[in-house]
Amino acid sequence: SGQANTTSIQQRPNMRPIQTSGSCSTLVDVSENDSSKLLVVPPPSSLECRIGSSENNCSGTLEDTEFVEPTHLYLPSQDDVDLFYDDDSDDEDECRDSPWVQKSLSSGTSQQRQRLQLPAFEGEEVPLDKYLRTIPSLIERAEELQAQPVCVLSDKTTEGSTVLNICQGEIGHATAKQADVIVSDRATTCHIVAVRSTSGDDAGSSEPLVSLCHIDKAEYEDCIRSMVETHKDHHDELALDAIDMDIHLVGGYDDGEGTSLAITEHLLHIFGQISTEEKDDITMTLRTCAVSSLNDTGFGAPIGRGLAMEIATGHVYLASVDDSVAGPAPTLRAARLWSTELRTKLSVVHTQFSEVYTISVEPFEFFTFKTLNAILSLPDHLMLQYTSTSPDVEEDDFCHRVRTTLQYIRTHQPEDIFGPETNQPVQYSYY
Repeated sequence: SGQANTTSIQQRPNMRPIQTSGSCSTLVDVSENDSSKLLVVPPPSSLECRIGSSENNCSGTLEDTEFVEPTHLYLPSQDDVDLFYDDDSDDEDECRDSPWVQKSLSSGTSQQRQRLQLPAFEGEEVPLDKYLRTIPSLIERAEELQAQPVCVLSDKTTEGSTVLNICQGEIGHATAKQADVIVSDRATTCHIVAVRSTSGDDAGSSEPLVSLCHIDKAEYEDCIRSMVETHKDHHDELALDAIDMDIHLVGGYDDGEGTSLAITEHLLHIFGQISTEEKDDITMTLRTCAVSSLNDTGFGAPIGRGLAMEIATGHVYLASVDDSVAGPAPTLRAARLWSTELRTKLSVVHTQFSEVYTISVEPFEFFTFKTLNAILSLPDHLMLQYTSTSPDVEEDDFCHRVRTTLQYIRTHQPEDIFGPETNQPVQYSYY
């Protein structure tokens, strides 16, 4: 799901994840004051002890205790967690006491909610996805999603429904009046982010808004913040209650270069910061977090490569997109990845104000470059090495798509598409 990488990705050894912690309840001291910091006894150097060993030999002193700033990014609710636990289990409470979870009381209720903590150890680092494995609700959610078969979206399987496909480096916003399903696929190291927001009660609610983007590098903070502002503006027009926002993250795997993990850490830190900044207006819940090693087959390949959401209900599932519903203009949109312009933002292809069945392709420059013909002449196994960040796990038609895109660039001029000044967006109908 990327390009211009000349080094081969080393396949990681087969390692199965440690699912839960059996001794983490002793590491947390939470004050009733919601704004308090979380005291965490520093784990020893053993990775197994850090991320959930059942041994009770983890030690530390108060002098070594570090502070971890709490986010306001909530984890799936207690009711959701109860779906995955035996009510009679003696280990239930202990397993829920991950050191990277802070408990707080929901306003107006006695229900306990859990908030994600982002660790900040100095010195020896342990990957963030390893810490995520100590949070049972996230693990259960990921496993539930991954246990379902991948749904192939095509003109036959989605007959009567409108599918809005978001490609790599793009973002789209939509309501149920505009489309039935929003989806993106073909993510290896890339991450797919789906966000759905609601506001108000049944009697006076605003229409749910969904955003989905395909993140291909550890950037785009301004775009993510702009996405959240779009949701605020959508609901604020009716001056309703606080906004509830569900966040789903899928993508990456345990790649040898750490490309996936860099995106995972970037996204979680951004959403963590935003959740605290917007805590008075938005309640953010991390519903799904199947990322990096939590999305790895155990053999150095991603489990989920595509994510779809039913806009009306918020239901998410793993998906792949058939060419029959991948358009419009998929080759032109793919050409943006080879643009001579520095890509610093996501390309907005659809908004809540877009006409039904219409996407917009923003103008960009592209030219035939020196090595284009040389790349086209490469056999597939070499093309993979030169054009992908994850050559060992790309789909079978990856090279065919690269060739199609490069041939398009060689035979087209941006002025012929976006006007003489290359400044006119192009509208396409997808149904």
